[in-house]
Amino acid sequence: MEQYRLILVDDEENLRKGIIHRIDWEKHGFAVVGEAENGCNGLELAEQTRPDVVISDIKMPFMDGLEMSRQILKQQPNVKVILLSGFDDFEYAQEAMTLGISEYILKPISADELEAVLDKLHARITQEVQEQRSIERLREHYRRSLPVLREQLLHRMLDRPLEDDPIADMERFEVDMRAGCYAVAYLHADASAHGLDELPELVPVSVRELVENRLKKTGFRFQCVIRGDCAVFIVLLDDAGGMSSLIDTLDSLCAMGERSLGLVLSAGVGLPVTDPKTLYQSTQGAREALGYRALAGAGRAIYIGDIEPNPSARFAFDDQALKRLVDDIKLGKTAQLPADAEALVRCCCAEGMSVQQHRFCIMTILTELGKLTQIYQLDISGFRLEQFLEDASPAALEQQLTALSRQLTASIGHGRSRSASQLVENAKEYVAAHYQEPTLSAERVCAHLHVSPSYFSTLFKRETGENFVAHLTRIRLERAVELLRTTDDKAYIIAEKIGLLDPNYFSYIFKKQYGVSPSKYREGMQ
Repeated sequence: MEQYRLILVDDEENLRKGIIHRIDWEKHGFAVVGEAENGCNGLELAEQTRPDVVISDIKMPFMDGLEMSRQILKQQPNVKVILLSGFDDFEYAQEAMTLGISEYILKPISADELEAVLDKLHARITQEVQEQRSIERLREHYRRSLPVLREQLLHRMLDRPLEDDPIADMERFEVDMRAGCYAVAYLHADASAHGLDELPELVPVSVRELVENRLKKTGFRFQCVIRGDCAVFIVLLDDAGGMSSLIDTLDSLCAMGERSLGLVLSAGVGLPVTDPKTLYQSTQGAREALGYRALAGAGRAIYIGDIEPNPSARFAFDDQALKRLVDDIKLGKTAQLPADAEALVRCCCAEGMSVQQHRFCIMTILTELGKLTQIYQLDISGFRLEQFLEDASPAALEQQLTALSRQLTASIGHGRSRSASQLVENAKEYVAAHYQEPTLSAERVCAHLHVSPSYFSTLFKRETGENFVAHLTRIRLERAVELLRTTDDKAYIIAEKIGLLDPNYFSYIFKKQYGVSPSKYREGMQ
């Protein structure tokens, strides 16, 4: 029998211990992972242990069972809550139903009655788990994911050579990609010329819709993805003889672009390939063809075969190797940097590459790394970038690139650490300025700092060694001690001054921290 986690919350210690010892938890498929004496502690315990079931009394000091259940279910909606009440009160039962409480039981409760409820909840949880794991749900999830999976594969086909058969993969995704040959076309619209700068993300979508409709009417088969500010089409042809018709169709579409969309539309078309595993070659040609629009003129289809008749005049730069290097620098994967540098140097020093092509590769790498220095505001003044352009052996170039990458990685890591420390210091300052306000919470601090609660919680605990609630409580109690020493204020006045509206709760947490009540603490100072 699968074991589920359970916590027990009740302010009566004898009742808690009695329930824990009278039930054979393992027999009924549960393990008690914690107990608490009030709703505040119960809420914190639930956050720490992530239980499947919570058994709680309703009437408790500081935070009752209903409020605790409301907050637990807000954070963990799948938790089953059993509420115990000594009052046969319809209003309690009615509110419990609106919260989604699983069971509402009146005290006194017998072991047999509780065991029956536990068995029922165990069966319900097991059924929910089985439903989540069911094949039908997985299949439905897979079907909903098909558009994303198709697009991911299309991007891989456009980016790099593939080892696996993309045709078979696309058939699994319910798309027929069988053809005699394939060509890639990049469609780009100049939005700034017509004042659409404020909505740039809509431009490639509009271009996609226009081109899709036209290609369908003329009988072309294709797949399309959006890449940055371009709509990219993989066109399926019977043979290379279909290229002429494709280019004419795209050229007429570019001519229609300004009339239909009010945009200057240009197309770059790559050389056809017969193997979809090498589609990236047509991608490179299409991008390069689009880059010639400044020379050949925008508002038309540009075929790389017309601009560069000799394919050997072009070379392939490994964009993915550069992306891996940048990603590993960002993620601090220092061990991967030498291999990343080796792959890039191999690309930059390929056999038959001209001096101009070699320098172009180097400048491409330096430009991408230069972006990192701008994004993260890094100072690498001690590193001579010009040394990369000097004549150097592949081994020396690889060594230089590895050293620069390590320097960037260290600088980014140091910057993040400094940023994290500053964020926590800002949070502490905000607490120090607002601890006396009852509404102060982690959510409010996060809103002030513009960070997510989950990130803030992890960061604060890592930097300070205590969670935010514990820190806030400690600051309030330290101020309370100061007020006890320097004023004659009553305990309830001090509670209000430190942001606690419930004087009983103030006395409770004060005694828990210092071992005596506030009044006894003051007496001990005299």
